[in-house]
Amino acid sequence: MGCGGRPAADCVREADGLLVVRFDNAVEDYLHTGTFSSLLRLRTDFPAETRILVEDVLRLGSAGDDSLGEKLRRFYADTTLVRLRADVGRKFGNFAPYERELREAFARLRRVCPDMPLPTVYTLNSAFRQSIVVSDRLLGISLDKYMGADYPLYRRYFQPCQRVGLDPSRLPQDCLVYYLMARYAPDAGSGSLTFLEEMLMRGKIYWAVARVLELPLTEAASACPKSQAWYAAHEREAWTALSEPGLLAGHDTSLLGPLLDFTTPQGYFADPYSRGVGLWIGLRIIDSYMKNHPDTSIAELLEMTDCRELLDAAGYQPA
Repeated sequence: MGCGGRPAADCVREADGLLVVRFDNAVEDYLHTGTFSSLLRLRTDFPAETRILVEDVLRLGSAGDDSLGEKLRRFYADTTLVRLRADVGRKFGNFAPYERELREAFARLRRVCPDMPLPTVYTLNSAFRQSIVVSDRLLGISLDKYMGADYPLYRRYFQPCQRVGLDPSRLPQDCLVYYLMARYAPDAGSGSLTFLEEMLMRGKIYWAVARVLELPLTEAASACPKSQAWYAAHEREAWTALSEPGLLAGHDTSLLGPLLDFTTPQGYFADPYSRGVGLWIGLRIIDSYMKNHPDTSIAELLEMTDCRELLDAAGYQPA
């Protein structure tokens, strides 16, 4: 056996401690062979990953059911998924370049947040259900959601604004963002936070990841160049609309997608490229705060929870 009780062939552990597990290969082995030993391997070598895939991602019932193997094989036998699985296997047969990028990304994060625990990273095929899955210290990468914007099957299921983000170049950013969100903003998207809290909690995480990975803030906010241009041209009018007290203090979850995610089908404002502008403004507010408080570390920023205080102390002025 290799790392963490798993066969060595499935794991890559570097000196920095990051563990990368090819769980998708173990699932594929069972789907191809259907043997009891390959199914037992999913249960014994990958119990948490199997449970998350079956119960939380695919929602096929309990991972402890005797019919687990039959359910998995029947689900993945769908014609589209057979093609998808083959395409994923070809594109990510050599995962080493992506492993290097992920190790470097988490190594950079550890340099600014030395107390940050590292996750175990594993790969899966979610049938387009998820991109990144975080549970405790596990971080799952759904490879089928990173096949590239021009991947033919995406045209059936995703709009152009969504496809631009489905590229493997987004892996380091997405992994860091979702891992930090689970740690520092676990209630994001639940409806328990106000719009201001959602905007700034996400803003500080995206800002931190942009600095760790040395990304321009516009690139961190959106993978769509036309959205980036819209943000720059309409920041002032967008903030005028969004800063209305009733909106900032509201809990309307229907606003979260249009304002905080550039991949949503509909925008809050009329122009379709306005999608995600709330995240951009959240980033800009955090950027203003950090410029006015240069002694604040990234680790300290991530621990901050008083969003009203952050806003008041930022001195933000829209461009």
